[in-house]
Amino acid sequence: MEAVATQALIVASAVAEPGLGGSVNRSTLRAKPVEGGWEVSGRKAPLSFSACADLITLQLQSESNGDGSPSRVLVALIPRSLPGISTQRTWDTMGMRGSGSDTLVLERCFIPNPLIVYQGVPGVAGDDDIIAGIIWFCLILTSSYLGLAEAALRVTRDLLGRGRIAHLDAARAELPSFQSVIGQQVAALLTLEAACAALAGLMDAKQKRQSLLAPALALKQHAIRIVPEVLSEFAQACGGAAYSRSCPLERFWRDSHAIRFHPPTPVPVAQYLGRIGLGFPAALDLDESSPSLRRGA
Repeated sequence: MEAVATQALIVASAVAEPGLGGSVNRSTLRAKPVEGGWEVSGRKAPLSFSACADLITLQLQSESNGDGSPSRVLVALIPRSLPGISTQRTWDTMGMRGSGSDTLVLERCFIPNPLIVYQGVPGVAGDDDIIAGIIWFCLILTSSYLGLAEAALRVTRDLLGRGRIAHLDAARAELPSFQSVIGQQVAALLTLEAACAALAGLMDAKQKRQSLLAPALALKQHAIRIVPEVLSEFAQACGGAAYSRSCPLERFWRDSHAIRFHPPTPVPVAQYLGRIGLGFPAALDLDESSPSLRRGA
């Protein structure tokens, strides 16, 4: 942490990958035990800053070593310069083009044991460190998209102040109809901001992390609905100018839709919150057959 702060190091978080269904404590990236560490091959995508990061927090899953020991989820903190690591330029998207979220490729990359900073059970998010990480990510994600929405509000204010309705001889911002539309969106953003600040305060107060997991996930779930909806209303209020590539609002609107795809994704989160609300055991893993609910499980 001292090196990150004093040397301005960029740290990439390699958790997301295709085929996990939004799970945050599994990986298809396989680690083979070898003398002194692990040999790792596979792909991580999308990974922001994949080409320019100095350090990578890499989540992977161990292979069985043949003695019957179960697979484990591993987290390593590794330098981007390790042999066997490369980047494929695959980030061609509607929005967030500047994030450089390409594909990280590992080919027989050796990770020494001292670089493994965590081991846990696949599919289980009951560990205090994992829970803290999920809560932190929900907060940082929500606050980031709140910043995007607030930047969009500034652009909207300017456009509505300059855009006039000819036959009314008034700027759109002066008209009660447009004020009401914007007012509804501002109310939604202020509510989301207050919830985010309150949850951050509880984390700072060292409240039991397990009790904050469901509120953090609910906050993120709420932001997924609110932020794109707010940006759409801003754009519609500003009219056709907002759809122009020369208008920042067009880019903000595109970027806002990416909030739907950060893990843990909406489907497993909704399932988790539903089970919590109904009093059933819950885990942040898609479970279509509900084996954990069978009698005796």
